[in-house]
Order: sequence, then C-alpha cells, then structure tokens
Amino acid sequence: MKKILILFLIFSSFSYSQKTSFEGKVFDKQTKQPLTYCNIGIINKNLGTLSNVKGEFVIDLTKISTSDTIIFSYLGYKSLNIKLNDLINRKDSIFLKSNSMVLNEVTLESYNFSKKMTLGFEFRHPRVSFFFYDFKSGSEVCRYFKNDKTILVEKLIFQVNENELKNLKLRVNFYDVVNGKPNEKLNIEDIYIETKHHQGRLKFNLKDNNIILDSDFFISLEAIDVKGNGEFLFGGEWYGVSSEGGKTYSRKSSFAKWTDEWTIDNSNLKQKVPHSIGIRLITRINTK
Repeated sequence: MKKILILFLIFSSFSYSQKTSFEGKVFDKQTKQPLTYCNIGIINKNLGTLSNVKGEFVIDLTKISTSDTIIFSYLGYKSLNIKLNDLINRKDSIFLKSNSMVLNEVTLESYNFSKKMTLGFEFRHPRVSFFFYDFKSGSEVCRYFKNDKTILVEKLIFQVNENELKNLKLRVNFYDVVNGKPNEKLNIEDIYIETKHHQGRLKFNLKDNNIILDSDFFISLEAIDVKGNGEFLFGGEWYGVSSEGGKTYSRKSSFAKWTDEWTIDNSNLKQKVPHSIGIRLITRINTK
C-alpha cells in the first residue's frame, strides 16, 4: 500500500508540472454576464493577459510561480487577488463584484467650457518612431500632460508612422500622477477606439465621454485586440526638444512596471533615450 501511495504522489506531481496554461472565464457576479477585456496579471511582472469578448482568458504558467498572486481588475468592479495555486485548484470561472461606490454624474451645466485649448503635439519628426517589438493585448503606452485648469477633453489626435497590423483596438485610459508616474485610473467608463489605417494622422472624438480634468494627468493607449503580426510605430520626438514634450512611459502587460525607456528608430539608429510620444488633445477650458 505504501508503494502504491508513493507512486500516486509522484504521478500527481508530474501531471501538475506538465500543465503549461490555465484557461478560465471571468463574469459579473450578479448578472453572470462575461466581462470583456478584463485586466489580468501579476504586479511588477511582464506577465499578463486580457479576457476576450466572451470573458475567456488563458494564463501562461511556464514563467509563473505557484506562490504568485494573480490580479483580476475591471473598471467599476472590485479587484480580485488570488494565489495561482488556489486559482488552478478551483473551477474555471472567476466572478467579480460590482463596486458599490456610486459615482457622481458629471453635469456639464455646472461648467462653461467655452475657450479652446490645445495640449501636446502630434509629431514633429516623421523619421522618429516609438514602437513595441511585441505589440500585443495588454501593452500600454502613456504620456504626461501638465494641466492647471479645469478642462473638458474633446478630441484625441496621434500619428501612426507605420502599422503592419490588420486591425488594432485600443482602450484610452486617463491616470492621475503620483511621484511623476501614472497611478490610478480617472475614467468612470471604458473608452475604446479602433483603427485599420496603416499610417497617418488619426483623430477621435471624446466629447461625449465627459472627461473633465483639473490637474496634471497621463493619457494612455492600451492595446486591447490585436489582429495580425508586425510593428506599430507612433510618431513623436525626443523629450526636452520642445517645451510641449511630456514624459512617456510604457509597459508590456497589465500590472507590469512602467518604464521610461523606449527604442527610437531614426535613420536605422536605435538607442534608448528619453522620449515623448506624439499625442495632441483638443480641450475646452471652464471659464465659470
């Protein structure tokens, strides 16, 4: 009996170690509806993923320790932290609770957004590009904006120098600033934009999203649904060349560390230098 038990334990351990991925689904706990594009990852590690339109997700187990904590985060819901070992041993479904905090509805009648103001730039050097080598769902790039007024964001404009992807869906996030870096999201709802353009100047209307900001902030573009393979190159310029330049950070997956280094391609010269991604915001200032 002792020999049989030992063999069983060895076999179980071997089977567990051979598992290279975990597949699951994430739902709203109350409505049981799937949560689309839920952020899933490990804090400060370039390991993460997003759920798809059906709430389905796959976690690569080959680079994760069983003691690591997986985070499930979705705007308007309470985040769920769970040890990988516990996640593997439970059923495949994850349920998130809606955040009970009631957000004050933004009423534009309380403001007078009459004066137009432009923040940032689109791009200055067509031969300078900022790009991800492995642009995939969860990759994110953000740019700092200094702001001392109460503004309403109307339009988002950025330059694509090259796009080898078939289709790209992005989520637009706004973050507050702590110690010069992006911190907590300021959005009260998700904002999605989509492009099939290979290159050129892209403009998106955000007026109906009622984004009101009254201090310094970061705006980010997060890859949500990437179809095809290849590079996606943003236009921009070196940080500090212009007074309009704003520090840019990036990360390869949800909850990874933000990094302020980027690879710049300028006449085939590639090096890591401070940079600014070319983003312009058309806003209106509150004059009340």
